[in-house]
Amino acid sequence: MGVKVRKNNAWVALSGGGGGGATGGAVPSGSIIMYNGDVAPSGWTLCDGTNGSPDLRSRFIVGATSGSSLSNFYSLTVSNTGQTSWSVNGTDRNGVVSGNNPTLNFADGDVIWFTVSTNADHPFLVKTVNGNGNGNQLPEYQGSGNGVNGNGAGSFPSFGGIVKLYTLGLAGTTLYYNCENHTPMNGSIIIGASASGTVYNRADTGGSANATLVSHTHGAGSYSALSNGAHTHTYTHNNFSTTLDNDEGNSTIYPNLGTYNTGSAGAHSHSVSGSSGPAGSSATNANLPPYYALTFIMKL
Repeated sequence: MGVKVRKNNAWVALSGGGGGGATGGAVPSGSIIMYNGDVAPSGWTLCDGTNGSPDLRSRFIVGATSGSSLSNFYSLTVSNTGQTSWSVNGTDRNGVVSGNNPTLNFADGDVIWFTVSTNADHPFLVKTVNGNGNGNQLPEYQGSGNGVNGNGAGSFPSFGGIVKLYTLGLAGTTLYYNCENHTPMNGSIIIGASASGTVYNRADTGGSANATLVSHTHGAGSYSALSNGAHTHTYTHNNFSTTLDNDEGNSTIYPNLGTYNTGSAGAHSHSVSGSSGPAGSSATNANLPPYYALTFIMKL
């Protein structure tokens, strides 16, 4: 029994395709499809780890990056401000870039094009060490990894060009853009960690069908209740007394009574410590959506 696909409102057999190429309706060797059967058709093999196939039994498939980080592309225009600075405009990881000799921020794997236009001999160089001259240039890009193409754009006689920077593998590195001839014309290029999230290379494996929110607790931390309870009391009190001598005897009077408040007291707080109770669980296939299992087969 052969394998067929729907094409132009008709079922077309997937046949041929030996070797590494494909012409017409042929399927290239190594192609993998889902198949509703337990025995692979002629010219195919089950993806069970035999006959050079990957073992895809009980596996989901994710897209691989063929060994390279997912990248973002950025474009900036560069011109000279006399012999004192580079004027750079465009975007980087932090947003809009506009100004003289700005610090640029990118992530591992990003590709950056500098479109250079000068009015004199100002070769624009991406370098590993800050400074003029043509030393310490990032190596020429060879089609993979990191490097630079077009270093020196902006030099005589064209006074323009595009410098292309490839940053794969440069996380944690600071590069520099310099004018070969003028020291003040320089800025930093900071390469951070990849912002593409998890990167999967071909043949990577991982994950678990049984992983849910595992049982855990939260530490005590540091907590305080609001300070509360401060208050005062009001009372009256005489400042001094006077004794009068009259015919009927001595009398004491208090001619200068005043109203006063006690000092504020009672403010306090409470400290809280301890750990939260356990939460979460783990169970077989607890995090899988409803599924239907099919076989993967690979073209030989």
